[in-house]
Amino acid sequence: MKKKGLSFFVFKKDYKAVSAMLGTVIGAGFLGIPSAISEVGLLPGAVLLIILTIATIFMNLLVSEIVSYIKATHQLPGLAKKLLGENGKRLMLVSVILGMGGALIAYTVAIAQIVNVMLGVKEIITMIVLTLLMSLIISKGVKKVSAVETYLVVGLIIFFLIVTFILIPQIKVSNYFYMNWKDFLKPYGIIFFAMMGYSIIPELEKLVNEDKKRLKSVIIFSMNSVALLYFIFILTFVGFFGKEIKGVATESLPGILGIIGNLLAILTMITSYLSLGLILRDACIEDLKMKKFPALLCAVGFPLMISLIIKPTFLGVLSFTGAIVGGGTGIIICLMALKVREKQKKKKNNALIYVLIALFVFGILQEILRII
Repeated sequence: MKKKGLSFFVFKKDYKAVSAMLGTVIGAGFLGIPSAISEVGLLPGAVLLIILTIATIFMNLLVSEIVSYIKATHQLPGLAKKLLGENGKRLMLVSVILGMGGALIAYTVAIAQIVNVMLGVKEIITMIVLTLLMSLIISKGVKKVSAVETYLVVGLIIFFLIVTFILIPQIKVSNYFYMNWKDFLKPYGIIFFAMMGYSIIPELEKLVNEDKKRLKSVIIFSMNSVALLYFIFILTFVGFFGKEIKGVATESLPGILGIIGNLLAILTMITSYLSLGLILRDACIEDLKMKKFPALLCAVGFPLMISLIIKPTFLGVLSFTGAIVGGGTGIIICLMALKVREKQKKKKNNALIYVLIALFVFGILQEILRII
């Protein structure tokens, strides 16, 4: 009798669902993880990565529980309306919009930063040109960009695995001994940003034909795979560069590796920008009842304005969006899950949900303290 469990069999059977999950979770956000981890050390960073992997797995499982209960096709705002009413929908909608906006700001800042390093072009010029180009393309519609984005993410992963093999012989083991437990939570928001992928769960349910066990297996397998890839990424960069890792990891790579890595990073972020920009524009039209042009301005103009006025860093945007916006979304999801369990009248242990809420609240508070 074959043992049931998480194995390559999960990927073989549900490779489309696993690929969709990996493509959603792994994005440009992971480029900021090595620099953030280097400030606290490998061991503290690994512990935090494990904690947040467990937290995001459980949160994704809660979303799958909610989706299975509703038994209707809805995105997060629609699910929130069903369980928490109009106010719940509004809170979730604001959270989702802010999350996408934060990601667009991060891409704008990072692309401008990379172009400045590679070509010496002033960041403000790159930001304005990028926004104009993105707004032009988004206004025409970019329905097939998500497929290109997935291929680029795969290309970026393969590239970093190659970089790992190249750099392994030059890794300094002494770099792994540095530990700064005092700032243990500093990378929290950045790692959480790079682990978020709950928005894809409603789509995954369709791919597994509403099979709860298969959906659970896909979520656990995918998130553990993401964590493993991130750990290899961290291990390589911290081992080779120590604390000398730049905000966007590809900027730290020398010679041809740096050129290829930076170009892949730019292309990945551009496609991510286009996908999110289109979704955000459509959300403004459908949910906020805006006309097309104001919705486009909201989608691409707001990130540019924040980037130019506040001048945030790539890591700063990731940290804020992950800790505060991601944490806020997580709290709403937890409240939705509690409502589902209340309606089902099933005796379940909700202790883990309350632990998760406490973690999100703590993450939000520590991020606010960091900012002020």
